[in-house]
Formats: sequence, C-alpha cells, structure tokens
Amino acid sequence: MMYKNGFGIIFCAKLLITAMLPIIVREIIFIPAWVLLTVPYIKNTIFVGMRKMKKYCLALLLCTACSSYAQNYKIQKAVALFTVSLPGMIPEDGNGNKLRPLPTIERFIYIESNYKSKPRIDAVLYNSIFFVSTVDTVYQNKITVGVNTVTGMPVIISAKKGNRLWKINLQQTAGSFLAHEDLKKILLKATLGKTKIKQLLTAEIQLNTYESN
Repeated sequence: MMYKNGFGIIFCAKLLITAMLPIIVREIIFIPAWVLLTVPYIKNTIFVGMRKMKKYCLALLLCTACSSYAQNYKIQKAVALFTVSLPGMIPEDGNGNKLRPLPTIERFIYIESNYKSKPRIDAVLYNSIFFVSTVDTVYQNKITVGVNTVTGMPVIISAKKGNRLWKINLQQTAGSFLAHEDLKKILLKATLGKTKIKQLLTAEIQLNTYESN
C-alpha cells in the first residue's frame, strides 16, 4: 500500500513539473532575454533625453546671459548744469531806449555710465523744448566743473572704478528760450549699445564759472 501511495505521489509530481515546465522556461529564459534587449534601449533613451536637456539648459543659460549682458548698460548718474552770462553791449530800440537784454544760458549734462563706448544721445528735452546735443569724452574719472552759485562750494563730478564720464553739450534751438526758474523736468533719451535709456532729472545746478577739466 505504501509503495503504491509513494508511486502515486511521484507520478503526480512528474505531472506537475511537466505542466509547469513551460512557465519555468519562460521565466528563466524569456524575461532575462527581454530585460537584456530592452535595457540598452532604455539607456539610450535616457542618454538622448539627458543630452537634449543639456542642450536646452545650455541654450537657456546663454540666452539669459546675453539678455542680462545686453540690459546691463545704464546711466548711474546724471548732473545737469548751466551758466548765465549777459551780453557786453545793451541793445537799444529805435528811439534809443535801452532794452532789457536776455541772458545767455549755456546748458550741459555730465553722465556716468558703465558703457565704454560713446553713448548715442537720441533726445534731450527741457520741459518740452528740444535741445541739440553733442557728446564729448571726459578722460579723467574726477573733475571740478565749477562753483555752485547757491552753496559757494566746488562742484566735483567723479565716476566709480570701471565707469566713464561723458559731457553732453546742449544748444537751444533758435527762437526758443527757457529760464532756469521755469524748468520743471529734463528728459534724456540715450542708446548704450542696444539698450535704450530714459533718464529723468528735475533740477539743474548753476555755476558761476565755466567748468575746467
């Protein structure tokens, strides 16, 4: 009886192994083969994706750097100055009466900028009056431009290390006159490289002597 039962158990085990053999073979052979075939594809996909991401990040950084570099130029400081002089001869009318002469006002602006090349001045407006402008290079980093008529102190203009000073000479158009007392605002429009600049001033300083570089 025990022999028969043992034989039956062995027989059932053989049937079970025979039935499970395809599954065992699939698990042992097919799955490792699938893994071996797909791993290079997955690695290649990840590598390509990382390489593309690296290019995108590099391009973004370059664009950001270029944008920051292009927008970094500015005017750190602007000082509006003027001098007043009266004509040597007093004009007279047809009857010999002396006329009140209009003073001659010479205006100019000093600017400090981190832009190394000569700036392009697009427009200078005192209130709404247009002034013709020219730009002179200031070769010193510190100059005395004259004496303040209000304080009696020298007016000294200096630039920080790495910056430059520029003098904007202004000439009022013929037929227009703006007294210092009537000044409300000065609008300076300039181009530094590819950067457009707008500088607003609300005051000017009167000098009792011409500036000396």
